[in-house]
Amino acid sequence: MTRRTPGVVKHKPRCPDCGAVMDARQGCYNCAVSTFCRATGIPEPCPEYSFDDRLDEPDYRFDFAWPEERLLLEIHGALWQRARDGVGYLGAHNTGPGRPRDMRKHLEATRRGWWVVEFEPADVFNGTAIAFIAALPQMQARRRSVES
Repeated sequence: MTRRTPGVVKHKPRCPDCGAVMDARQGCYNCAVSTFCRATGIPEPCPEYSFDDRLDEPDYRFDFAWPEERLLLEIHGALWQRARDGVGYLGAHNTGPGRPRDMRKHLEATRRGWWVVEFEPADVFNGTAIAFIAALPQMQARRRSVES
């Protein structure tokens, strides 16, 4: 079992282009999402979005949001990365407490009238996630209103 020293935060690499925390293996989610949004003609989302009344609760933060379209994007990283001890997998979304926490967060978003779409990192970096989002009815309507 690995013990963490209280108050010590594991260093996360930052993107040299935008300063966002990035996936050390694949790159920066913010830059990838921005690039594909520009390529598909949809607006760029707000990163690290929280509902106004939940700003201090990290459990209610979403990776990306399009507030006008009431659409949230969650990226589930470390899906296949084994824990150091070889038991289980890394990634907050895959832990015992992580899955119920995500379920509560998604239910709260749904109760408030938001759509939540979930993808793994590879889908963000290969464009699949944004292609899916661009094809949603609310994004199609937004593109038509911007073009006219």
